[in-house]
Amino acid sequence: MGSRAEVAVETTTPVDRATLRFRGGDESIVFRSREVAGDAASRPTTKLVCEFLVDKNARYSVELEDHEGLRNPDPGSYSVVALTDRPPR
Repeated sequence: MGSRAEVAVETTTPVDRATLRFRGGDESIVFRSREVAGDAASRPTTKLVCEFLVDKNARYSVELEDHEGLRNPDPGSYSVVALTDRPPR
């Protein structure tokens, strides 16, 4: 426990707001975005990144919203399991 976790998401549509929301509480984290240039055959994508301290087991979802207010209809639910640090063997 006490490690940091990074969550990264890539979108092919521009996103105005991206939030990692923890279940069962009011805590949330806003993603930072970085444009990722595509090659000539693909369109640019946006990489969204956030990080948080893992100090307990948690469940979270990733909520996305574009400039027209369109949201991801089912943001899913993901889990993080906090393990106690152990010395190397």
